[in-house]
Amino acid sequence: NFIENRGMSKYAWIHDKVQEAALSLGEAASPSFQFEIGVILSDHLEGNDLDDSLFDVVDLLSKGKATSRTDYAQLYLQAARKAKNLSAFETAAAYVSRGLEMLPDDRWASHRALTVTLYQLGVEVELAAGHF
Repeated sequence: NFIENRGMSKYAWIHDKVQEAALSLGEAASPSFQFEIGVILSDHLEGNDLDDSLFDVVDLLSKGKATSRTDYAQLYLQAARKAKNLSAFETAAAYVSRGLEMLPDDRWASHRALTVTLYQLGVEVELAAGHF
């Protein structure tokens, strides 16, 4: 077992090298397999563990064809904010775009606050990236 249960829905890789090996396998694995790994990680990681692996999780989720998932949109928002704070504006813009794709067609009615937040952040990072 390469992921250990740390109780109360907390999981962690047993060693950094195991995590690196698993993620390097992702390059050779099918996109659907990579997506499934992202789903499992997003379902089981919380708090600091999720924050530490956030870019890995959303990058794995990007490999698949997810239907509208508000929880994934929230993850992409978190990743976009984190990327913006690291001055990775192009990456942040990509995460915002993917987050918007995760929202349902009626996003303005059903998830107005999240939609506004994603669009506002999108404008900020596009401007910061020099796209105006």
